[in-house]
Amino acid sequence: MKSKHIVALLLFLVFVQGLYIAVTKSRTIDEVTFHLNSGYRYLTTGIWDIGINNPPLTATLAALPLLFVKDKSKFIDFDKGTQIDYINSKPGLFPKNLLIIARLIPLLFMVLLGYFVFLWARDLYGMKAGLFALFLYSFSPNMLAFGSLVTADIGGALFIFLSMYTFWKYISNPTKKNLVIAGIGFGLAQITKMLSVFLIPAFILYCLMIYFFRDFNANFLFNFQNKNTKKISDIVLSLFIVFVIGLLIINTAYLFKGTFTPLSKYSKQEFMSSAFRNLYENNLVNWVPIPLPKQYVLGHDQAQWQAKDEVRGFFFWGKIAERFRSYYILHLLIKTPIAIFVLIFLGFLYFRKLTIPEIFMISYIFLILFMLTFFSKLAIGYRHVLSAYPLLCLFSARILKEGIPKNKIVTALIAASALWYLASSLLVFPHHLAYFNEFTGVKNGYKYTIDSNLDWEQDLDSVKKYVQKNKDVLVDPGCQPVTGRILVPANSLQFQKWVCYQWLKQNFEPVDYIGYSWLVYDVKGKWQQTDKGFVFVKE
Repeated sequence: MKSKHIVALLLFLVFVQGLYIAVTKSRTIDEVTFHLNSGYRYLTTGIWDIGINNPPLTATLAALPLLFVKDKSKFIDFDKGTQIDYINSKPGLFPKNLLIIARLIPLLFMVLLGYFVFLWARDLYGMKAGLFALFLYSFSPNMLAFGSLVTADIGGALFIFLSMYTFWKYISNPTKKNLVIAGIGFGLAQITKMLSVFLIPAFILYCLMIYFFRDFNANFLFNFQNKNTKKISDIVLSLFIVFVIGLLIINTAYLFKGTFTPLSKYSKQEFMSSAFRNLYENNLVNWVPIPLPKQYVLGHDQAQWQAKDEVRGFFFWGKIAERFRSYYILHLLIKTPIAIFVLIFLGFLYFRKLTIPEIFMISYIFLILFMLTFFSKLAIGYRHVLSAYPLLCLFSARILKEGIPKNKIVTALIAASALWYLASSLLVFPHHLAYFNEFTGVKNGYKYTIDSNLDWEQDLDSVKKYVQKNKDVLVDPGCQPVTGRILVPANSLQFQKWVCYQWLKQNFEPVDYIGYSWLVYDVKGKWQQTDKGFVFVKE
């Protein structure tokens, strides 16, 4: 089979898997009232004010099909309903068929990202490595988990990767065309995910490595007789042009509203974070016109508030607290297929010397983990580091950069890792949002983490079918003293109603799972009323 046919087949498998997930999984917490609502409002009014801590690209594109729906009353309230509302089929909820159509946009993003993973791996390591990287991507539980959801995560992963790839292509072959494409890639990343701002230091670090360790000559830029001066000017000017193109794209996406407004012209009440309020009050900087649209600035302010100032609790590793330093690192360890770690380790054993592009990739992953670990206490999902996974797939393929290794043991380990990886993905299909590797096990995931790492209300359609077949089952009874078969979502069990369910966790283990995000218990025993309230006595 020709390489192009293998690429087409793998991308088709990405699409088929993603489409099945899009059709079978119910709306998640943020898709309807947050992303689609904000995207539709922006399309119809030009106002971006719902969930401004995410830029508008994904939400706006996903909401485009809604413009062609004749009867707007079917969705105009963007009512996702409570979980009980959804299970009971409450009238007026956002139609599932419209959600499926909207999900085609992130699904397209996921397919495109797979193609760019193949291209960069092929360009770096050769055709075999490119195909292997695409294989790893095509069955990545983490990419499949978010690739069919109307959120900023898969779009952010796509355009962050594209931005890094196009910037690398420009550095490797500095032409006017490649420079403009790199600038467009950078700009698209900025209007997709707020965390893409970390591309700025990553690009600067990459350029520093190029300056000290590699030749670089952009012939179409200024010409200087001194080679060192020429090299510095080419690098600095290239970065400047990329960032300026990015600025133009950001302002275009936000319709240039409030661009060049200094912080002193904002209202103090508009700022939520202590960081931006301090800047607002700082006379040394608050007068400077900001070449960014107002809602983009306020979006970063809201993100800063969530990262540093918001007071809220999170569940992680069996505990509830306001902050977990190890949150993102440990999630990578338990949510990443172990085969990926094996392949990366083999790559280091076989090719110990890192290239500058590889350091570029690693530095971005390190940078985003470092910033989120030490400068953010927000712990609502490892999806904020989803952009690391395409890079990990690419990096895992470096073991094949000289073709199939001649060492038979290494070749056997690669083949075994690939089969292990494929099996771990297929065995959890289509419940990839609830994927955990063998360090914890899929069925034990709820003991370690919740929210968008496991339970994002994506399994309500399956719960509805289960309830219809089992009329006597009780759904999330909370603090009610009950016996019999009960269904409890992981979020309620570990966080939202954790006090109510202490007796359940102490006395019982789940007898079944629905998508691994809902737990089924057979409660056998009786409740006795005492002076201190009800006490459960297990049979």
